Amino acid sequence: MHPPKYPLEPLADLRRRRADEAARQVVVAARARAAAEQARVLSEERRDRHAADAGRVRAAERSALGSGVLTAADLARAHAWEERVAAEGRGLAAAVLAARADESRAASQEAGARSGLGSREGEAQAVTRDRERWEAARRTRVEAAEEEGAMEAWRPKKA
Repeated sequence: MHPPKYPLEPLADLRRRRADEAARQVVVAARARAAAEQARVLSEERRDRHAADAGRVRAAERSALGSGVLTAADLARAHAWEERVAAEGRGLAAAVLAARADESRAASQEAGARSGLGSREGEAQAVTRDRERWEAARRTRVEAAEEEGAMEAWRPKKA
């Protein structure tokens, strides 16, 4: 005779599958957060590189202006250049802010996925602990029945 099947086996399977899916979601969320972090870093590097390049050009222009090499037309072009550089700088700063917001959103989603994983694992562990208690009780019943059977074999028969 085969042992009885655990009555909550379908629930145990369901909770294990949900925990596995939650673990996959954590991996996906962690990858998305890492990608958002990398995008933010690249955006900040572009902004910083732009500011450094503009600073070098300004320094060269000031040096040329100080030595008397520049004309009035050059100064007018420098003003237009400053306007364009400022607009580019604002665009790059906005891109950094957007990248930071994306990274924050991705980090929140990852934290939510990790929290969900904890809940799903807890649910799966609850069924596992119940199964262990059920199996221990079943073993106790089987042992008691075997012991009772052994006692019956040694009892004197009634005449």
